Amino acid sequence: LTAFSQTITSASSGQWNDDSIWVGGSAPASGNDVVIAHNVTCSTVETANSLTVNAGVTLTVDLGNLTITNAVTDSGNILVKGYEDASGSFIAKAATDITNLSVQIFVPRSDGSTPDNWKLVGIPVNGEQVGDIDDNLATNGSKIGIGKWDHESNSWDLYTTSQTGNYLPSNVGYEMLYKASGGDQLVTFSGTMITATTRDSRESVTNTWQLLGNPYPSYVRMSSQATGAASVSNDYFFDTDNLNKVNASYQAFYGFDGNAYDTYAHNNTDVTLLMPGDAFFVYSGGFNTYQFNEAMQVHSLELGFRGNVVPGGSDDDNRKAEIKFTMTDNYGTVKYLTMKFGDDFSLSLDPGGDLGAFPYGESDIYSKLVEKDNGVNFTVQALPYESIVDVTIPIGIKSDSGLMKLDYNVNTLPDYIDMYLEDTEENTFKKITDGFEINFDEAYEGLGRFYLHFTDQLIPELPTDDNLRIYKGSDSNVMVMGA
Repeated sequence: LTAFSQTITSASSGQWNDDSIWVGGSAPASGNDVVIAHNVTCSTVETANSLTVNAGVTLTVDLGNLTITNAVTDSGNILVKGYEDASGSFIAKAATDITNLSVQIFVPRSDGSTPDNWKLVGIPVNGEQVGDIDDNLATNGSKIGIGKWDHESNSWDLYTTSQTGNYLPSNVGYEMLYKASGGDQLVTFSGTMITATTRDSRESVTNTWQLLGNPYPSYVRMSSQATGAASVSNDYFFDTDNLNKVNASYQAFYGFDGNAYDTYAHNNTDVTLLMPGDAFFVYSGGFNTYQFNEAMQVHSLELGFRGNVVPGGSDDDNRKAEIKFTMTDNYGTVKYLTMKFGDDFSLSLDPGGDLGAFPYGESDIYSKLVEKDNGVNFTVQALPYESIVDVTIPIGIKSDSGLMKLDYNVNTLPDYIDMYLEDTEENTFKKITDGFEINFDEAYEGLGRFYLHFTDQLIPELPTDDNLRIYKGSDSNVMVMGA
């Protein structure tokens, strides 16, 4: 006997899982061929053998997960709705000709702040033009609130009102900003669904930043730690092929979380999926081509970068501790600085552990490797846990003048460990409890003035004088500090 699929057709508009809207009184099962003859919304987890969307109607995937195993015929429209912190997800790997796909992506509104709150965006369709979306975006003179990254000058290139006919390639990422008032902050991208593989096809570059966007209307696995990832296949972005193209000091993806650029290691367990519409930076080590595969697609309803707070802690047996600061300056720039301690790290470069900083803003704060400094400014430094009370970490700072404020974002240091900031110019050691501030009367930029110390002993806070301080450190060492 030859197996066949039963066809289930909608009888009225409504929710996919509502039996009453389908001919025969039962919602489709995973092996059915589904015909959408009315406006139907999928807000649950559903699978069908094939899908037909009739002309004049819309199938909306609204915070649901929809998988189509085989063919898709879209005479009508398929709409995947996204929000600030979650998105619907649509996977149809066997489909080859979906021409009426629309994906809505949340874009933050211009609030007049400095800097304004842009979002990194990936466009999950082919065939979209600037003029199709510019009515919803912020404007400043002739400039429109969408720009592409110029990797040669390391700067943004905004589209203008004279470029509304330009097509937006889906193989790169963009920055976008919604208009100041009106609208629901959702930008709709419509065109042909991307199938198989897409690549960043810019000309050859060496040691520079590239912006890549999620090309699919589904979530994408980024890390081998993502649900369903198999380390022997190409079903996550940072597989061996793509990872080998990243500079060894920057084995991470860099996403904008609504406040600052945060750094996510290639093997991280905190943020393992890319939401539809999200984009991220990578720092290439001499390669220009990164590959996305349909095998990377996966369903989820997880957070995107915006609003995401990376938790600390670990489920393995290794000793771990972390301190993460949020830095803000007078210009509104926000940056992160992280020190991680673990049994798997060393004092020199640990690829995937030590992560270089993404350069932006008026101010900067970074650390340098304790041993074998390779000239890279690090936003995340990974250090051996056994050295937690012995290590001295050089801190580099750039400030045009004014106040630089640092607050705890994450602090999982043991209770018996105290942290001190040494200022060699002021000759002070200041214990850091809830955070700290540094006031600059004039512009400062450099390395060699500030150091972080971690200790389980008492370090006296030094006044700004020429007095000498001698005290007992760890392991009965005698510490001498002062001019």
